Amino acid sequence: MESVMSRQILVLDCYRHTLSVVRSLSTAGCEVTLGVTAGDLDRGFVHVSRHVTNSWLHPDIVDGAEDFDAALLDFLTLNPRVTLIFPVGENSIRRLACIRERLPSDVHLVMPRNSAIEVCLDKPSAYQLARNCEIPVPGTRVAGSAREMRDAVKDLGFPSIVKSTDSRSLVLGRKCIFVRDELHLENLAASWPERQADVVVQNQVSGLRHNCDFVARGGEILLYCESEILSTDRIDYSGISVFDRSIPPNRKHLEYCRRLVAELNYTGLGLIQFLRDTETGISYFLEANPRSAATIALAIHCGVDLPAAAVAVFVGDFSAPDASYTLNRSQHWFHGDLLGLHWERENGDVSLMQSATWLLSAFSHFMRADCHRTFRWRDPMPTIKLYRGLLSRAFSGSR
Repeated sequence: MESVMSRQILVLDCYRHTLSVVRSLSTAGCEVTLGVTAGDLDRGFVHVSRHVTNSWLHPDIVDGAEDFDAALLDFLTLNPRVTLIFPVGENSIRRLACIRERLPSDVHLVMPRNSAIEVCLDKPSAYQLARNCEIPVPGTRVAGSAREMRDAVKDLGFPSIVKSTDSRSLVLGRKCIFVRDELHLENLAASWPERQADVVVQNQVSGLRHNCDFVARGGEILLYCESEILSTDRIDYSGISVFDRSIPPNRKHLEYCRRLVAELNYTGLGLIQFLRDTETGISYFLEANPRSAATIALAIHCGVDLPAAAVAVFVGDFSAPDASYTLNRSQHWFHGDLLGLHWERENGDVSLMQSATWLLSAFSHFMRADCHRTFRWRDPMPTIKLYRGLLSRAFSGSR
């Protein structure tokens, strides 16, 4: 079997954690071509990494789906040595799942089978799977209108949370909205968007989110790394992680992950999240993602090279490494911390005193962190371009 070291690979999506993927694969010996849109070249930063060998300009995956399909097939025809495609984000995973059967037979998609993807990306289906695997799930209802949402909250009781059934959709611009009392509920119902997608209403669980990153083959976990999210880019903790820390595998979490992975007959890279109740110690299933996590750089820093391992699984070249990883290592995303503060200030959700505390906390995390989300001394240009863009927008007065 041809080894990972001699492969050419196409990586799709230009997110901050795409940097971790291309660095991992390049270090493993792959020749990385990065798929980019015109917007990525204009506003992005991943393509300037020294680990990117080539860039492929393609139509937008969402707005120009059919054009993207045709362009990808042409690209693969003209580049027969590219036999691996590594989608980083959800939109590209969904698109590739739709055209999987049309791709050349020798091209490997570094992502799970379609049946697993469908369950993971549909929250009600994922919750039902968790219940079937005897994993705790908060009280849950699905609502398709403001009236149904109100009835669901009253049925479950306060406090509750409201989020879209589809992770690509938001509710009033947020991933998650907390409904703490009757006043919150009535305000939310009054401002309910006319064309809001279906939402999930759940009992609120107070506690820390745990990220369980893994690589699996045939329903068996091969590599595993767990971290806890200590701070996010939203003051109510509902946002994206900006400060996280590696911790020992929680036995329950690992067992729950094994059950889910086995039930899905999962192969590939994935992330399962739990929320551990601070009062009861019960861990509740939060979501399953058929992709890499935004925090994957921490796992790599701790010695668990998940992207390279995932590729090795799909080309039949995986050899089990030491499954242990370095504990109590922290990672910070300073850029995300600043953007989160700016967002909350713009929306009037934090006071001046809270802003000052947030800023001090961000600098403290920056100084304490063992690694950072985007910056590497041997590959500084992406982070330089990222902050150059931030400063340019700040001085021009752009949001």
